[in-house]
Amino acid sequence: MRLRPRPLVVLGAVLGVLLGMFGVATASAHATLESSVPADGANLPAPPDRVTLTFGEDIATVGVAVLVTGPTGTVTSGAPGVRGPVVTQRLTPGLSAGAYAVTFRVVSADGHPVSGQIHFTVGVPASTTTARTSPVPTSSPSTRVSDRAAPPGGPAPAVPLGVAALVLAALIVGSLAWRRRRPGRR
Repeated sequence: MRLRPRPLVVLGAVLGVLLGMFGVATASAHATLESSVPADGANLPAPPDRVTLTFGEDIATVGVAVLVTGPTGTVTSGAPGVRGPVVTQRLTPGLSAGAYAVTFRVVSADGHPVSGQIHFTVGVPASTTTARTSPVPTSSPSTRVSDRAAPPGGPAPAVPLGVAALVLAALIVGSLAWRRRRPGRR
């Protein structure tokens, strides 16, 4: 007796190989802060006129909040600007020497909120002062440049395993259904 491969088994095997070769797009890949100017922890000799945050993907133009606080309180000027993955917040002129905190909340292109905080100092060593901060309200955990859990765009380990389990379950159910439909066979 010669065994012939069942069509669903062959289809499932091909699908499994393709998923393994090309990976699966993940729903958990969100925008992450790639860089900032000033950089997190920077000690600047002169005050900046703006803060620029660069993310790993485009940012939605709605839901953007950037708050910069320092020794004299809030020092932001106007609304933040968004251009693709770059968010820019102008600062009030003539910042005094001291420590500053930049608290941000943005919405990534996939609709998920991303928030975090960076720090910089003007005219003094970073360890001699602390910034007064007023965090931006958020419903998601903060994301700092140094706290990234996975590289941007990298698949979450559970996603390929979940897809493989679903494919396997579909193959088993399909194979059993196909086998029962064939008359005269057991």
